Amino acid sequence: MIKRTMALIGAVILSATGCASSGTTGAASSASRQNPTLITMAEIDSSNQHNAWEVVERLRPSWISRARTSKVSIFSGDTTGMVAVYLDDLRQGNIEALKEIPVAQVGSIQWLDAASARATLPGMGMEIISGAILVRRRPSTVTR
Repeated sequence: MIKRTMALIGAVILSATGCASSGTTGAASSASRQNPTLITMAEIDSSNQHNAWEVVERLRPSWISRARTSKVSIFSGDTTGMVAVYLDDLRQGNIEALKEIPVAQVGSIQWLDAASARATLPGMGMEIISGAILVRRRPSTVTR
């Protein structure tokens, strides 16, 4: 009976240490769990890029791919629209506008699908879009 108990305790200890050693580090774990619709200030700062376009191109290239494949064709019935870019709540234009936003001003960058963009961003109206990129300024760079 004592041998079985000791064997069981040993097995529990071995499995617990095995689980602990197979875990990832905090940095690796957080990098693998990055939000696909949000680029944080920490990610922006560690990207070493010059403007918002470069940050998105490096960290979330699928956002740019979506914009490049966006088109509107009345004749073919394709109603996929462009990607709108907002700086805070001010419309900047299409995805090319990201090139004009210096990274030093950027606090976060967020992808919004078309429905969320229409519901939350001003001035959308009935424009056909496939989504929007919302750039939020760093708190210290907001001017009133």
